Amino acid sequence: MEIKDSINLLMIEDNPGDARLIREMLSESTLVEYKVTWVEKLKKGLDYLSNNEFDIILVDLSLPDSFGLDTLNSVTTNFSKLPIIVLTGLDNERVGLDAVRLGAQDYLIKGRLDFTNLSRAINYSIERFRIVEELRASEERNRSITDLASDAIVCTDEDYKIVTWNLAAQKIFGYTKDEALNNYISSIIFRKFQGPELKPDLFKIAIVEILTSGASQEVSSLAKDGSEIPIEVSISKWKDSGRYFYTYIMRDITDRKIAEKRINKTLSDLQTVHENLNKSYEHVNRTIEDSIRTIAKTIEVRDPYTSGHQKRVAELAVQIAHEMNLKENVIKAIEMAAEIHDLGKIQIPSEILSKPGVLSPLEFNLIKNHPYIGAELLKHTDFPWPLAEIIYQHHERIDGSGYPRGLKGEEIMIEAKIIAVADVVEAMSSHRPYRPALGIDRALKEINEKSGQFYDKKVVNACKKVFLNNFVFNYDGSSFISFDPSVKTK
Repeated sequence: MEIKDSINLLMIEDNPGDARLIREMLSESTLVEYKVTWVEKLKKGLDYLSNNEFDIILVDLSLPDSFGLDTLNSVTTNFSKLPIIVLTGLDNERVGLDAVRLGAQDYLIKGRLDFTNLSRAINYSIERFRIVEELRASEERNRSITDLASDAIVCTDEDYKIVTWNLAAQKIFGYTKDEALNNYISSIIFRKFQGPELKPDLFKIAIVEILTSGASQEVSSLAKDGSEIPIEVSISKWKDSGRYFYTYIMRDITDRKIAEKRINKTLSDLQTVHENLNKSYEHVNRTIEDSIRTIAKTIEVRDPYTSGHQKRVAELAVQIAHEMNLKENVIKAIEMAAEIHDLGKIQIPSEILSKPGVLSPLEFNLIKNHPYIGAELLKHTDFPWPLAEIIYQHHERIDGSGYPRGLKGEEIMIEAKIIAVADVVEAMSSHRPYRPALGIDRALKEINEKSGQFYDKKVVNACKKVFLNNFVFNYDGSSFISFDPSVKTK
């Protein structure tokens, strides 16, 4: 912290004894010359501030012409560019907190003062105020960037007081920038903490846990109107001019949670159905299939650019399986898994799914995690088919270059190999936000060139035969054109 050689200080204090004591304390300094101007009334103090330059203000809350927090408010309203320390004989922590919220840098009780804590408070307040002002200036320069962000971006100092607050934070939490600044972030956002003065250790532990994890975490937050908002928060710590600051990037995940609840409810309903097998096998399977298709529709609502993709992949995969003369129960497993093979994308931010440009490495790594997420969502549901494992494997490749586990050759289930080929063919032949449709010929050329490397040779040959038999993707909701799915091609 930089310490000035000379500090011009205005003290607004109506008690001559207290004023004299503070002057004597500050005269003990050997490093800094404190030039103290003393006035007894608020009006005179405001006049001095208008006509002279000061580095800091010490103000008593009980003056002959002003009382309580109105005194502080009068000073901050007219002279917001100066750091202020409140001096009072009231041993009341709540008054101190309110004073800080109104813009004071510190709160000191006169009966507990000595030179050490008084001088430290003065120098700390001046330095902290300087850093905050620089941070605010930097924020103004970067406002055009941060205010375009859809996530809340908030910065606090090392005491967890808010120093920056973007438009997305205002939209999500309901507080304006003026309402948020100088408040403890724990007292207005995080539900479990009502201010570090009440639970400082608990809040610090939570911050350290998020920082240590290196990943975003889901927590419950509290909006201005009292409503709960589930958010995903990541925190970074950085240093400027010898002091630490924290940046919080917070995303409102309300829509994701609603979608997850719908899926979990559907899965729970499926489990209940399966546990109460008092109906015929055919009826139970039909109910499960309908529920799976409901999940598929829920997924595609989040990504309108790929609406119908899973259905079309399932249609092609079933025809490939027929061409390979697989058993009916295997074909049914392929159909059901294909219809929800992108289930894991429910936890991928929609702006990434529909991004028109090239994905960053971080964004692509998030996308690559969707087979694992889908498998995790399904692994505790007892289906008649191994859907979780099929979904887990559908991006694996024959040579081991796939993800997420790098499986090779026979380690990959035939069901997953078929969905992998159908997925690539449908994706390449359909429009995407980042490119136009490439067409069936280009898609078939791709799988043919990578046959035996990425894709199973038998599956690739079967896929080509399916298209030779006039299979055509249909985008209007019906099944096939010029092809009878009941006929197995040889």
